[in-house]
Amino acid sequence: MSQQVKERVSQSKFLERFVWGTTFTSRICDLSIPTKQQRVRCTIFLLLVAWNELRQEFALGEITPAECQRWRNAIGNLDVLECLATLKTADDLTLRLVSEGKVLDWSYDRFKRDLKEAGGRPGFLIPIIPLVKAAMSSSGDIRWIRALHQCFFFAKKVSFVHDERACQLDAVEHFCSVDREIRCSMRIEGPRRFFEKYLNDEIRPEPADFRHGSGRTAEVRRHEVFFAKDMCLGRDDLIEFGLRQLNLPNDLLPFRSFSRVGELLVVPKDATKGRTIVAEPTTCQWWQQGCASALWRYIENHPYLSRRIDQEKNGYENNILAREGSVNGDFATIDLSDASDTVYWPFLLQILAPSQDLQAMCIAGRTGIIHSDLIPGDGTIAIRKFAGMGSALTFPIECLVFCAIVEEAIELSGGNPHGSRYHVHGDDIVVETHYAEAVLEKLTEYGFKPNLQKSFYKRNILWNFRESCGGEFLDGESIAPIRLSRNFSGWPEKTDFHPVQPWPASLVDLINTSFCVLDDVRRTCIRKLFELLPKRLWPVFDYDGTKGIKSFCPSNFHLEKRYNSRLQRMEVRCGRWRSTHRYDERHPSSVLVRELPNANILSDYCLGSWLYEWLREAYVRSRNSNFERRCDLGLPYDAICVEGLEPLGASWAQVQDEDPL
Repeated sequence: MSQQVKERVSQSKFLERFVWGTTFTSRICDLSIPTKQQRVRCTIFLLLVAWNELRQEFALGEITPAECQRWRNAIGNLDVLECLATLKTADDLTLRLVSEGKVLDWSYDRFKRDLKEAGGRPGFLIPIIPLVKAAMSSSGDIRWIRALHQCFFFAKKVSFVHDERACQLDAVEHFCSVDREIRCSMRIEGPRRFFEKYLNDEIRPEPADFRHGSGRTAEVRRHEVFFAKDMCLGRDDLIEFGLRQLNLPNDLLPFRSFSRVGELLVVPKDATKGRTIVAEPTTCQWWQQGCASALWRYIENHPYLSRRIDQEKNGYENNILAREGSVNGDFATIDLSDASDTVYWPFLLQILAPSQDLQAMCIAGRTGIIHSDLIPGDGTIAIRKFAGMGSALTFPIECLVFCAIVEEAIELSGGNPHGSRYHVHGDDIVVETHYAEAVLEKLTEYGFKPNLQKSFYKRNILWNFRESCGGEFLDGESIAPIRLSRNFSGWPEKTDFHPVQPWPASLVDLINTSFCVLDDVRRTCIRKLFELLPKRLWPVFDYDGTKGIKSFCPSNFHLEKRYNSRLQRMEVRCGRWRSTHRYDERHPSSVLVRELPNANILSDYCLGSWLYEWLREAYVRSRNSNFERRCDLGLPYDAICVEGLEPLGASWAQVQDEDPL
């Protein structure tokens, strides 16, 4: 270990002692609960480590004990969650100055004043004041802007209050108020013409397209077995109408009734807010999955629509156009607020009329009544929107609607949509800059709410900023930062380990995300992981991070080794992790297996053990908590198989590289 690395580790340990010696309070959230206090401390600690690393990157010195004490005194009487919300305010303010081309007019005093006026807490930024001042006097160097953006963005999305009743009430009230306030022009000739032109063919799902989604439903929680969802399937008049219209077998669903009422849930958004999603009725979710598969297949095979919308590339085309727009200003990026909650149902019905199949899909799959104990009155609301977040049809339908609106705006501006390079991915729209104002005007006319703070369509002399689908570009360079996930759980305070906790996989994800970006954060997380885990569960290092921790020169000499004579290779014993960044691997020899968290270790023995475990569990009629991951194997309709592998258990993996020493 080099002397520089030793100093960085020593500074990290000092910051850790400082943070754990501080008690954080909040008026919004009860931080007297040990687990929440621990989460806040882990978040603040990693934030300080990131800030310290960025300061040293620009030769501004490390965070000193005196600065730490000043920072502690400044936030002593403040709400720590409001302080974390200051990061979002500061980040929005920075990006607004950049996008408006006012970088050369920056000054720290002006930034501090604007931050106070926006409700921020400048005292929370004491550890990075030298960095902020240096950036303000840098004459707009992109490296400094990237560093500032990283400072503000790193922890601004971590959520602590989504399970607090006050936060849930605010989120539910917002959902209801947005629904009440939907206003939409019914002059639908333009959008309807788009559907007449491109969606007038048959769009028919196959029986094999229908399946359960991975999320929870109104009747069944997320981790319950799939056949519990099967028992909730049913039909009503709308489902039967859809079966007839789409020429599907009448026995596709059992002949029993179901309740077409969705459940409104509050999930994390940022430090002080939650957002709502709808848990659809099981039958509606099953129907939406099949119809969405057919609709995506139609879009992907369509010679024109496939140029405008993509699902598989995850916004890649939007990123390419956004980068190009940041160089020459030719493309604008437009973002919408509450996009999925503002698709007015009568408006959608009218513009879908030319496509009878697509209209039938939406009618049969729509959930018009939403329930929540937090809704005043009887706890239900009849929504005016098409659907909320949670419906499998929401994303493709809003893509098509926004394409129709963009094409109408281009035509009214005297342009030809076929000559445009516009692209749509959900509520992220990229279009030529000279059409941007017309598109914004049309979106507002049809009841949508453009987010002007996150829509960038101005040409600047110095440079242009564009953001779309997670890509952020300034003068052609990516300044997209890394961040802690909304569900970041930190790590336990004690060294004893419970095998079902999600924190090790979460830390592995953060370690791999920080690779070659924030080395001190990565090093700190690796240290905590190895301190708290038993040796048999230490993760393995590999080249691409698919099996553990990504490394240029993986060396696993610290793990227990053995020689596997059957496979004639050296192996190490390590923890098995399911990271969210991992590719969705499929086992090549089994077409029956649909969703496997560890497809790379599947074998006939595993498959046999799964079947054995299913038979054993079915015999005793109990569901053990050790078998939380279930996989639908395409067996008979009422069959289910559970994964017979211990969660986060140890396994043997091939040695990637020997210790160079």
